[in-house]
Amino acid sequence: MTAPGAAARVAPAVALVGSSIVMVGSVLGWARSGSSVRNSYALVRSARTLGIVEGSLASLAAVWFAVPVVVGLAWLAFSAQRWRSLGLCSLIAGLLAIGAAGAVQRAPLGPVAGLWVTLGGGVVAVGGGLATMYLAQQVARHPQRRR
Repeated sequence: MTAPGAAARVAPAVALVGSSIVMVGSVLGWARSGSSVRNSYALVRSARTLGIVEGSLASLAAVWFAVPVVVGLAWLAFSAQRWRSLGLCSLIAGLLAIGAAGAVQRAPLGPVAGLWVTLGGGVVAVGGGLATMYLAQQVARHPQRRR
């Protein structure tokens, strides 16, 4: 098995781009409710206020507010070249995005572009995060093959 050359350089960038798309998509409009368009944070806040999500589901919904922190940590890990940390942050941001977008997509609201942007970014973030963590592990196992 050869050391991951170009892939080890591209995967972190893909992970960071996916995480960044999740962040941008999270502040875009996600759903139309009446005459207003709400972003993801407004939807979570409204769902919690109206009691649509209760108990452990409300706690899980509150985790969505950590997405900006997780994406910020991904940027920090990228700049410090901490590839495993970047991969983990991207994986978390991507999984949260996919879960949140899936939940809103099933709601009786009219989805708008931000939902789809976030969902796409989530898929890219998960793929890039997994590839980054895998390739970082391979490089750590074979340090003599680094390029």
